[in-house]
Amino acid sequence: MIVFDDIHKSFNNSPVLRGVSFRVAKASVHFVMGMSGAGKSVTIKSVIGLIRPDRGRILVDGREVTGLDEADLVEVRAQCQYIFQHATLFDHLTVLENVAMPVAKRMKVSTAIAQARARAVLESVHADDILERFPPELGKGSQKRVAIARALALEPRVMLYDEPTTGLDPVAARRIDALIRETSHRHGLTSMVVSHDLTSVRGTADHVSFLHEGRIRYDGSADGLFATSDEVLATFMHPRG
Repeated sequence: MIVFDDIHKSFNNSPVLRGVSFRVAKASVHFVMGMSGAGKSVTIKSVIGLIRPDRGRILVDGREVTGLDEADLVEVRAQCQYIFQHATLFDHLTVLENVAMPVAKRMKVSTAIAQARARAVLESVHADDILERFPPELGKGSQKRVAIARALALEPRVMLYDEPTTGLDPVAARRIDALIRETSHRHGLTSMVVSHDLTSVRGTADHVSFLHEGRIRYDGSADGLFATSDEVLATFMHPRG
């Protein structure tokens, strides 16, 4: 479980988060949505200390992570894998090497053991047919799939996704949606997803928190979000051309 308790954050005296509180249930897929500039990425980056709140608490599985120094955050970041908007793979390494390298380094195992682990995880995300290819040879959807495999190979408890379908074509985006849901439920992972993709939230989310002007405007099911009569939310969910 991840708990946000009265989180405040400002940049250059301009408030972005104004007392954000919500809970991400264990082994759920929880979407954080909102208009541009609402503070979605600030919220998710705060979980692993990439951004430090000015006030409030964040707890991961009962442990408060706000205020931890960099040494203690190493352990938190090992358990909370962050999937950036861009895949951030090493172009000069094969897919197999990209996934195996952090396993060997983090788990202190041989290259052979790390590659065996990488092969198994790549198979689980349906990417075992591209093991020997290099990232520049792959489409963005396949690159994102490899990035997810690299994170899963480190056996996290929490997966943090920052706009995972941005820049993907509709088919690739839906495949990533399915993979997020599949891996979360299969491995019992707590998954927190920052997104503005309405198709993603409808088919993937167990729960949604909607940010507006630095506060939680809605916290509930995806079905409830689409059925809302709230004017602000309705404008976002049903934009007029």
